[in-house]
Amino acid sequence: MKNKTTSEMIENTEFRIAVNPYNGSIEQLILEKDPEQMNWVLNSTDNPWHLSSMNWGLGYLNLAPKHKPYAGLVRWERPSEISISNNCLDVLYENALFSVNIHRSFCHDGCFSERYEISNKADIGLDIYNLAIYAPFNDNYPDAKICVSRRCNAHIWCGGDVTWVNALRMGGAAPHLGLITRQGSFSEYEISERRIIGNSSNTRGAIGLLADLKTIPVGGKHCIEWIIFPHNGIDFKEKAQDIIKFPLPEAEQYTVTAGDKVRISMDGVGNADSLSLRFKDENIPISSAQGRLEAVWTPSVCGEHKLTLSNQNKTTFLNIQVIDSVIERIRKRADFIVNNQQVNDAGSDMDGAFLIYDNDLKKTYCAKGDYNEGRERIGMGVLLAMVQREYP
Repeated sequence: MKNKTTSEMIENTEFRIAVNPYNGSIEQLILEKDPEQMNWVLNSTDNPWHLSSMNWGLGYLNLAPKHKPYAGLVRWERPSEISISNNCLDVLYENALFSVNIHRSFCHDGCFSERYEISNKADIGLDIYNLAIYAPFNDNYPDAKICVSRRCNAHIWCGGDVTWVNALRMGGAAPHLGLITRQGSFSEYEISERRIIGNSSNTRGAIGLLADLKTIPVGGKHCIEWIIFPHNGIDFKEKAQDIIKFPLPEAEQYTVTAGDKVRISMDGVGNADSLSLRFKDENIPISSAQGRLEAVWTPSVCGEHKLTLSNQNKTTFLNIQVIDSVIERIRKRADFIVNNQQVNDAGSDMDGAFLIYDNDLKKTYCAKGDYNEGRERIGMGVLLAMVQREYP
């Protein structure tokens, strides 16, 4: 790769994308019609604490011990080639075991596509513990003025084949940004860099999406594609569904008591005959009325339950928490606070205060900043007072 000092740039009527010439990551993603010209991704220029190794589009494979000397965390961050042609940009990373080819282009409707192709170059199958792709949205709080117009809250759902991010500008003014997967599956995400700045809640950190991938056979490849699009806040779901031609299911309530009815909507895409909704081996009927798809499920057992929605091409899920009784759950929480989180030390300045409780160490914790006896802990006293008043 030739040495360059200026960013590679691709743009259309909706987006302006700048790629770092040294590591091939996206360092600037701007919506052309945004009057604020906000950058929706983290970079180290605007956020000095941010590590360039966690820029947008970089990532890692966590490989099994049999792949020594490449066992463990193997990052892609030094491209062997960056090329641009016809407003499309390709970045290639490679080592002795695998290569990662990223193709960035614009769709016919103006949306922005990123396609990641991970290929096995080894003479044995790749055993993978984790595959992470960094998607660090600009979700942090430097000051109120900047936050309102130039920072976002990134709402993430890793739902298997239907994984999305709804990034909303903190001030609420459109345009906003959406991401939806068209190929590939994610069931988890990770947050990095919080420790660099003292674990402050003012910074979300670098978001990494964790792919559902365990192995790549000899000569095989794994492909992931997501689409990024602008939206006005209200039409996020409609636009995302139209891109993938699959519904984003929603439950009326996600925490219910045993015996309650859970209503699930699957509006906008597909028909009842093409979709299957299941809880384990139980088929949940889907009905259609006035262009809307709906299902009703009545759980009988407490616990966290996964409902899967699928067709021939995609599978996603909803998690429903079933509890025995709302009142009993509130009482148990109040008892836990009193027995574990309230200071009972007449000689202490914190006597009566409420602290964080570490469930692993089985003891309270207090430190400066986000971990003191203030902030959200004040709400514990309010909860206890309400419980005492309503359920003496």
